[in-house]
Amino acid sequence: MAWDVPTNLGEQDDALVWESEAPSFNIYEDGGYIATVHGTNSYEPIFSNSEYQVVAHDHGNQFTAISASFFYLDDDDDGDLEPDDSEELEFDEAELYFELNNTDGDLGIHSVVDGDAWTNLKYEDVNGRVLIDVQVSGVMAKQGLTEFFFESAEPTFDELSPADFFARFPAGIYDFEGTTIDGEDIEAETMLSQVLPAPATIYIGANPAGPFEGCEDDSALDPSAMMELSGGLRAQWDPVTTHHPDIGMPGEIEVEIYQFVFEGEEVHLSVDLDADTTEFIIPAEFIHSGAPGKLEVLVRDATHNQVGTEACFQVQ
Repeated sequence: MAWDVPTNLGEQDDALVWESEAPSFNIYEDGGYIATVHGTNSYEPIFSNSEYQVVAHDHGNQFTAISASFFYLDDDDDGDLEPDDSEELEFDEAELYFELNNTDGDLGIHSVVDGDAWTNLKYEDVNGRVLIDVQVSGVMAKQGLTEFFFESAEPTFDELSPADFFARFPAGIYDFEGTTIDGEDIEAETMLSQVLPAPATIYIGANPAGPFEGCEDDSALDPSAMMELSGGLRAQWDPVTTHHPDIGMPGEIEVEIYQFVFEGEEVHLSVDLDADTTEFIIPAEFIHSGAPGKLEVLVRDATHNQVGTEACFQVQ
């Protein structure tokens, strides 16, 4: 290995510290990946009664084994109950996550926030920099907003490499801070992870010869897919259990849902499936012999990061 396994994990001023000459590190809390840091041998915040480990690497290459563990117990924690935070307002939902189109090769960042009516909303990254500052004005300031959703632009990898993209949005805790229409503070925080699930490997039709991915410029050149004896068309994919092999950081993933999308000549079908379901039969009435079809399987993990794979075909 190019780097020594990080050693001497400990705590200093409520931050995790360690020794290593490596330029980048993955941080694990209670066995799960939580963040990546670059150019520093410290990470915060850390929490009492939590166990931490570190993996060293070179900006996504040459990973060491995981370090020995360090259990953090705050000396100031005397076992008393936490202060009553019942009067602090929090958003009901606050998510920030990445979406990768594995077929086209592009990345974007998405977010959704929901809660009490607000007139101002700010996003701050792991370094306290303001990423977004939304100010409601005019009559809308009297009405307030409750839900906010955005999708960033998604340039292709030729325009913006994954490494440069992830450098803009480092992993870690992001803060959401707002003001309600009554003038109260409302807030939340979320973990942004750079660990992406692997893309789905898709098979279409009865006795498929191999995986389907991508779409030709001329749909007549797309591979053919045989219908089931029942008349439907079966789409299957291998269970996703690992991180993406090429994009993002390594780490454990837990699939939350698969989202299946089908587009035919006159129909658009989208359905969420649980993590144990890895097939969907497109009803016969949606299928027309000789007609082109397109589908996508989106893998969403517990951090809400999601990776989509597209496939086009001709119905045989």
